[in-house]
Amino acid sequence: MKCIKSAYRKKAKLYHPDKGDKSNKFIQINEAHAELLNWTQNPRFCSKKALPNSWCYDASSRRWAPPAQRS
Repeated sequence: MKCIKSAYRKKAKLYHPDKGDKSNKFIQINEAHAELLNWTQNPRFCSKKALPNSWCYDASSRRWAPPAQRS
């Protein structure tokens, strides 16, 4: 969570609309930040540690796991 927050703050400062005409990029950064926060607060993240609809590597079984389905 801390790395998401610090990365968001760095990009938000860089692409803030007050620093130039970068409002579209700033909106994309805000949307990505909200999506990442929602993903980390999802109980499936805590148990599966996988992105929805993406393959992930399970180190305990040393195998690739199929995409997690969104609820």
